[in-house]
Amino acid sequence: MQRKPYLIIKRKTAYYIEYRDRPGKIISTGTLDKEQAERWAIEHMHDKPQKPLCILRQFTEDFFIPGKCEWLKRREKKDQAPRIPTLKSWRRNLVNYILPAWGDYILPVIHTRELDDWLLDSADFRTGEPLSNQTKNHIRHVMKIIFQEAKDQKLIDENPVNEIKPFKPKWKKRDIFTDEEIKKLFPVDRKKLLSIWGGQMWETFFLLASVTGLRPGEIFALRWSDWYRSLHGMIISRTIEDGGRVKEKLKEDKQDEGKIKPVLLTDRAEQELILWESKSKFSNPGDLIFCRTQGKPLNRKGISRRFHLALQHEHVKLDPAGRNLVPYSLRHGFDTDMLKRAPMHIVQTLMGHSTDKMTRLYNHPNPEDLLKTVLPARDLLEERWKISQVE
Repeated sequence: MQRKPYLIIKRKTAYYIEYRDRPGKIISTGTLDKEQAERWAIEHMHDKPQKPLCILRQFTEDFFIPGKCEWLKRREKKDQAPRIPTLKSWRRNLVNYILPAWGDYILPVIHTRELDDWLLDSADFRTGEPLSNQTKNHIRHVMKIIFQEAKDQKLIDENPVNEIKPFKPKWKKRDIFTDEEIKKLFPVDRKKLLSIWGGQMWETFFLLASVTGLRPGEIFALRWSDWYRSLHGMIISRTIEDGGRVKEKLKEDKQDEGKIKPVLLTDRAEQELILWESKSKFSNPGDLIFCRTQGKPLNRKGISRRFHLALQHEHVKLDPAGRNLVPYSLRHGFDTDMLKRAPMHIVQTLMGHSTDKMTRLYNHPNPEDLLKTVLPARDLLEERWKISQVE
């Protein structure tokens, strides 16, 4: 019995054809009816497609993998290569979301509307919960890179992702701690204090965040040599980004996070630093103040876990229901409290902001504070009213 000159493959959406003289090139027949698919295969047996056809899974086999991905090699030659953590994140989005849905489709049959509809209804591959708009935008960005590369290789005529509008991010405003809550988190009783935070290093780390308003990445990068003890402060000249990359700050930088800035320390913060210095295995001037057992930097996952354990501690028992309390809340609280006590330009410098507008965004005044800001105008209001009553 003579073999057919093609293989017929059933997928969820249609029958696909792979001609034996064109191995690896799988073509959709556009139908789930096997007889129609067979007829289609015979009719198109001698077609010579203008563009080579391949499925998305085949095209992206090495995408975002250093040393293998051709797209990445070109970016490296232009000194535009993304960081390794970014590449890993993009690869995860490709493997966990894009390929399960579109991996068996040939590139030319993937269109804008279908991709947009899929993104609208996409869900977390682990929990089944709807994805956040931010995650959908990350996936959209990955698809845009992939399809643009396919277009550049003349595998498709247009990039279908270009017409998909980004999703509007839903930012959840961060809340701040009350004065009473700060007292609970940092009690004077040392036994309670160490119990809440699980040790001297963590207690010092979060107290410093509360006292200085520093960003987590700035605290990760602190070295003992950054502490100017006679001046009761520190100079912040670097930050550690996600993935562990150290970024040096500049005297002048358009980005708030890129500027060198000073911070001041309270007596208590300095006392805790002295205690931690006496216990730490890494206390040389060039050592990180806060680090893991091998001297390596801390990371955001670690501090987030430690922070939420502290909120649940029996001596604290904070109920964050309905409130977005995160490590960054300590920075927002610093801004809010200092604006009550110091001029805007000083708070702006301590926060490391390039504009007072950004400093105000971090401010969380309560209703009484708002009234106090306008209270000096009450006498003027009273005077205006009296004048209006004079006949």
